[in-house]
Amino acid sequence: MKRISSLVVFCLAIFALVATARAQKDDRLSTKSSRTYTGEVSTVGRNEVTVTTRAGDRKIPVNEIEKINFGEEPRELRLGRESALRSNYDRAIEDLSKVNIEQLPRDVIKQDAMFYLAWSTAKQGLEGGDKAKGARMLQQFLKAYPDSFHYYQAVRTLGDLAVALGRHDVAVGYYRQYGEAPFPEYQLQAALKVASALRVQQQWEPALAEYEKVLANPLDSPEVMKQKQFAKVGKAACLAGLGKAEEGVAIIGQVLRENPAEGNGSLYARAYNALGDCHRQLGQPKQALLDYLHTDLLFAQDEPDAHAEALFHLAKLWREAANNSERALQATTLLRNRYAGTRWSKKLGEG
Repeated sequence: MKRISSLVVFCLAIFALVATARAQKDDRLSTKSSRTYTGEVSTVGRNEVTVTTRAGDRKIPVNEIEKINFGEEPRELRLGRESALRSNYDRAIEDLSKVNIEQLPRDVIKQDAMFYLAWSTAKQGLEGGDKAKGARMLQQFLKAYPDSFHYYQAVRTLGDLAVALGRHDVAVGYYRQYGEAPFPEYQLQAALKVASALRVQQQWEPALAEYEKVLANPLDSPEVMKQKQFAKVGKAACLAGLGKAEEGVAIIGQVLRENPAEGNGSLYARAYNALGDCHRQLGQPKQALLDYLHTDLLFAQDEPDAHAEALFHLAKLWREAANNSERALQATTLLRNRYAGTRWSKKLGEG
């Protein structure tokens, strides 16, 4: 009897070891809603990933995917991915650079490693690193894996890099690719980004059309409603550019009334800049100066690009509208020191 009992214990232990080994080789797809699918990632595409589980195939749209851990991936890939998702790009690059991508056992693992290394380099570039290097690496990734489940994330980041490099015409192309996704939230984000890139180029009518597209979106989730507020601000700035500044002032007034300042610093920074644009177009430079000052004094930390834009206009308005060369010099110095390399600093130099 003891021999039978010992045999049962032995068999159970072997079964547990086999089950553990099998589990370690399983892929694990984690969604943004904290659901996990365990099995084998059998097919991947731009729009969805299929995981073959013990209960059958499960197709998960890429907009729901947080990350995929592969059973056969090296430790450095897992660590690098985690660091990248936590925005620790220096550490991510350090770990991912140790991965020999060509020796990885499956193509889907190779594309994941190649993407996170390229994406981390690109995000590092957006924080002040080598933007051109990040762009090249992402372009190489898309050439190698044009149907990757990371496709939309890659083209969106390439658009952001193009903006940072001052190539807004190129950015529009990437953002339109991003907007080809079948997911409404991606389409909404793409329209806003396309509109912003067009507005920088003073293509007021096309930019306005993109903002109107966002405002006409029937979705009413909290995130969508928030994006619609940004679209209203962009619309107001376009109206100023089209000589309809009074309409723009009315729109900004509505945005400021409907949204409390607390928790909406980025929206307020952009709103006051757009209001400044409207007042400049209306020939009210002193009021415009006060508008841009709101961004400079109250919302500088919330939206760096908006702060740089405000400083650009303040550098001119302090001198021309307030005859205060000292404050003009302070705005100029801050812009050049804090936001060197931005389009606003470069534009100031051109003036």
